[in-house]
Amino acid sequence: TNHPDFITLRNGRGYLYAHSTDTTLTFSGVPYTGNGEVTLTKTAGAEFAGWNLIGNPFGTAATVSKPFYVMNPQTHAEIIASTGNSVAAMEGIFVEAATDGEIVTFTQATAPLKSPQKGDNGGFIVLDLGHGGAVIDRAIVRLGEGQTLPKFQMRENSTKIYIPQDGTDYAVAVIASSSEAIQRTEQPIHFKPSENGTYTLTVSTTINSQLSTLNYLHLVDNMTGADVDLLTPPACGHPITEGDVPLLRGQGGFNKPATYTFEAKTTDYESRFKLVFSVGGDANDDNEAPFAYVSNGNIIITADALTTSNASHFDASLQVIDVMGRVIVSVGGHTQCVPTAGMPAGVYVLRLIDGDNIRTQKIVIK
Repeated sequence: TNHPDFITLRNGRGYLYAHSTDTTLTFSGVPYTGNGEVTLTKTAGAEFAGWNLIGNPFGTAATVSKPFYVMNPQTHAEIIASTGNSVAAMEGIFVEAATDGEIVTFTQATAPLKSPQKGDNGGFIVLDLGHGGAVIDRAIVRLGEGQTLPKFQMRENSTKIYIPQDGTDYAVAVIASSSEAIQRTEQPIHFKPSENGTYTLTVSTTINSQLSTLNYLHLVDNMTGADVDLLTPPACGHPITEGDVPLLRGQGGFNKPATYTFEAKTTDYESRFKLVFSVGGDANDDNEAPFAYVSNGNIIITADALTTSNASHFDASLQVIDVMGRVIVSVGGHTQCVPTAGMPAGVYVLRLIDGDNIRTQKIVIK
């Protein structure tokens, strides 16, 4: 095209380009040295008023001050919510302006950006909806600080998954602040298919130390009654950190998302699913969050226990104490789980000792 906007590209503006085959584009010009501010427009009465396609003006990755959508990399026909706030060099994103002249700021990264899956804003529960082998839509429950992102579909009759809150549909919804412990929260997840068929929900989770670790996360299918435990733990001995970052449990192992496959019809009620989850769990005698849980015949020490004097590895000692006050198990070093075989059913006290720091927790072995 000979449109002037496509001859000289404007800093901070996004551009759509299509080509019939793989190709390499070459750009020339002066490196951007501005403050990263991009002005949005909103034309009253226009179709899709307030929607802007903008781009990272820097030649390196940057963070952006507003939640945004990205082009679905698998279908290229819809936009879906981004899982983080980092934007690659020359990457384009979609944002919605609340008012004409609203400012969005890109901040150039001074160090390599963490993957958004590490969860720098309290954490995420990401639900990717799949059909025909492709991810077609996404909804994100954000735990902690951050902004919501309204649900948007280019075609209103498209298949969609979304989070209803106070009469509004969201692609990204914030559930709790980072200072709140979440106790058995139920979050409705609505789903509307555009065609009958087989769909999949892939659920991945990430959370930072502000909210401890998720200790209960279930996906409930209200139509079939299926109740899927998304936190099936891995075998004992599996590494529970990546560097100094605690990893999450997931179905089949740490950081491995769980997948639920189901049949759906266009006549199904939209209130198909709900997430039931908790962070931190019930209070203990010392009013601290649990640092261990019992599963599949093992007492498993959570990644939360790593956020002590040395977060890169577990170097505390753990004692298991029976109702008579006897220490029946004492382990230390890099032990991450203790088999419960041989322990009679009943209530036990766990004592986690890390230097002068001592934490206690009650557990029940059945």
